[in-house]
Amino acid sequence: LRKWGEATTGAVSPDQLMASVESYLDKDQYREAIVALRQCVEACTEETDKVKYIPGAYFKMGQCHQAMNRHLEASFAFRIVYQRFPKHDLAPKACFEAARCYNNEFGFSGDKRDDEQKDGILQDLAAQWPKDPSARNIPFIRAEKVEKTGDYKKAAEMYLQVGEDAEAYEASLVRAGYCYQTDAFTKWTNKGDKEEVKQQLKRAEEILQKFLTRVAKPEFGLKEPNQIKARSLMSFEANRRLAMIYMHESVGRTKEALDFLEK
Repeated sequence: LRKWGEATTGAVSPDQLMASVESYLDKDQYREAIVALRQCVEACTEETDKVKYIPGAYFKMGQCHQAMNRHLEASFAFRIVYQRFPKHDLAPKACFEAARCYNNEFGFSGDKRDDEQKDGILQDLAAQWPKDPSARNIPFIRAEKVEKTGDYKKAAEMYLQVGEDAEAYEASLVRAGYCYQTDAFTKWTNKGDKEEVKQQLKRAEEILQKFLTRVAKPEFGLKEPNQIKARSLMSFEANRRLAMIYMHESVGRTKEALDFLEK
């Protein structure tokens, strides 16, 4: 593919460039992928190619920028998808991801303008695609915002309001488990109510186990490489958090902790 790109004769097709993008993403080479995606966009001279490749190219650009914590660049790419191609299948998901980008940027900047941008995009999502699964992800973003304030118990409760028909449902389970566990650990360190700590850790365990049980079922299998990779990372995090819960002195199930760490 690199040789094709360096060739002095003949143009590289958008299809070939998208294939090179997948090879870069498999190796987490996000900068190289962004360059290939930009070349793919530029290679789309025919209208049919523009419709076929440009929405997916910009969506992947957004994902690459997200992976590098470049939230504003990511939001720009996602906005191109849903503003220029509102009827494309990726449009509502791109709208949701753009809102997440501004939510994450607000967590770093504290600039209320980022928060206002996020709210405006969520309004667009609810207005234009009210029945799309992406619109049901809105409670997830609101929970993320609360989590960033450090109110982990409230955030956990909000994550659990995300419905099973939402795309972010599995991620919400993992985040809820994490928030309950983090809040419980903090209370234990600060000599808080030990019984409440135990109850929260038990609740966190139940939620994380619910996620692991769900992803093991064939009917919830995934096909898209990006979704498979994201679920794999969430599964790792769920197992790690369970191990931390089992190792805690208020629980003391160290043998099970070792089993989960081995997984």
